[in-house]
Amino acid sequence: MVQVRIPLAALPPTVLAVALMAPGGCGPGGSSSDTSKFQGDQKDVAQTVYDLRDAVSKRDEGKLCDSYLSASFKTQLAAAAKTGHRGSSCSDDLKDSVQDVDATDVKVESVDVTGKSATAKVKTNLPHGTDPCATYTFVNERGWRLSGPPTDTPC
Repeated sequence: MVQVRIPLAALPPTVLAVALMAPGGCGPGGSSSDTSKFQGDQKDVAQTVYDLRDAVSKRDEGKLCDSYLSASFKTQLAAAAKTGHRGSSCSDDLKDSVQDVDATDVKVESVDVTGKSATAKVKTNLPHGTDPCATYTFVNERGWRLSGPPTDTPC
């Protein structure tokens, strides 16, 4: 299995951040989505993290943009696509990165919800080396949507 087959330094930061949260196992269905320790909105946010991962696993950048990213984050990615001459939409900006991500697994460690905002601490399980953690921010726009790129967080 290959972790990531593209030079990470060449990716715009927002694309890299979204790409690194991606798929579990060795393909669709090979990953865990345990949300049992969460309830209510916390459970919904945790499920959104796993749904994001699954959309990347299926190489479905359209669904990723349309179903799991906030309106403002989609606009940011569309602007990055135009600036980088990769097209004009969120999907255009994510296409190459999503196609090249392979075989990581994520686990939602914790979720905090405050009103219509939430954060989730997510650990990426790597086959080698130290497992990195990141904090994902969400906004409730008729469902929880990723509102920006994840930030590195101590595990």
